[in-house]
Amino acid sequence: MNLAEFPLAVLSTRTSKNIKTLEFTDKVRNPKGQLVERKWIITGADKFGLPTCTDDDVVLGLIKTSMNHGFKDRKIYFSRYELLKTLQWSTEGRSYKRLIKSLDRLSGVRIRSSNSFYDNSSKSYQTRNFGVIDAYEINDERVSKDRKKSFFIWSEAIFESFKSGFIKKIDLNFYFNLESAAARRLYRYLDKHFYFRSSIECNLQTLAFEKIGLSRNYKYISSIKQQLEPALDELCEKGFLSSYEFSGRSEACVVKINSSNFKEKLPIDQVKQIQKEEGEKSGDAPKELISLIVDRGIHINQARKLLANRSVSDLLKIPSIVAYFDSLVAKNDKKISINPQGFLYRAVQYPDKFVIPNNQVAKSFNKRPERKPYKNLTSVKNTVSNTKNTIGKDRLIEVLKNKVEKKVSFLKGILSEDKYQEAFTKCLQDEFKKAKLSI
Repeated sequence: MNLAEFPLAVLSTRTSKNIKTLEFTDKVRNPKGQLVERKWIITGADKFGLPTCTDDDVVLGLIKTSMNHGFKDRKIYFSRYELLKTLQWSTEGRSYKRLIKSLDRLSGVRIRSSNSFYDNSSKSYQTRNFGVIDAYEINDERVSKDRKKSFFIWSEAIFESFKSGFIKKIDLNFYFNLESAAARRLYRYLDKHFYFRSSIECNLQTLAFEKIGLSRNYKYISSIKQQLEPALDELCEKGFLSSYEFSGRSEACVVKINSSNFKEKLPIDQVKQIQKEEGEKSGDAPKELISLIVDRGIHINQARKLLANRSVSDLLKIPSIVAYFDSLVAKNDKKISINPQGFLYRAVQYPDKFVIPNNQVAKSFNKRPERKPYKNLTSVKNTVSNTKNTIGKDRLIEVLKNKVEKKVSFLKGILSEDKYQEAFTKCLQDEFKKAKLSI
């Protein structure tokens, strides 16, 4: 996780001898709500140079090897052949040389982090100067008399970060099948931040320069987009992203990126960890949760007050409450017929006391509804009776299907295909029943 927030290497397979240092900066709010500048400065050994995009891959291979050993020790013995297989490299002689060059660069790199290294044990950001690996030794088991294995030794700072649990799994097969270095870097960064949200909004220049490590020689927003779009498109084509869009001009340009695999429910301790790691103000609820209830008629100021200073367990219940509310709206249920917003307000106000029936279908969200359902509810019987006078039964069925599809369209991409079809069918049956149709 500490190696996914800022780049570790340049985006190319070669580095310029004139460039000795990489520096990345951003600003986040600490738990007290104060704006804090974070810096991530990378230097390489004069002889071996700065890390390249190849070294990013090798670091992940080393982490995978350590995971296979249970993170028991900083010193990890390994087989070069197995490591090359993990990296999905060929086992030709040049791959072995390539690996050694990468280990040289990684053992020579130093990182100076200012307020940007998260210590999961103390739950705080720290300023540190550390390396990635302290040492390595390569032995050819085929010719060694004692068949001595190769090994590498993690730096103490990195290894302690692993041991404290500040690490998450990624799909290595997916990662290594990405064609561009920018797509791989973007995948790691987004995969980290999609841990507790379905979409990310970020200043375009911050994402491109500080998070992905694109060359700062691109001065115009149009040029930055042209460099970043292929990586975004590749992640969309491979199914990791559902969509992305740019808004704003010049330095205010923002890119919104939407996940296609967002899962709402996470263990509470993991949620707390991610919230603290991202430096979110403890009193503020995530924007996604605020938007969920604002989109359903609660004033934004009331929404902020409702969700402020809530425990993580309370916040995790909000999407399920909203899902249940939407199902009542779709059925024009008597529970909400008098005052829908009041019903939702009280439910969100006391989530620990609010009980959701076990047979509720909708359990999570990653999209906002296109409109407020309760604003457009009319008597289905009146609509159907007026329609019967002008069209036949087949046409009426088609009208009802379209009506239901619009009602439940916001559930697409949220529920599985089976669950979505189940919700659609049930709602359609209710419409048929109200229209006194039998199919």
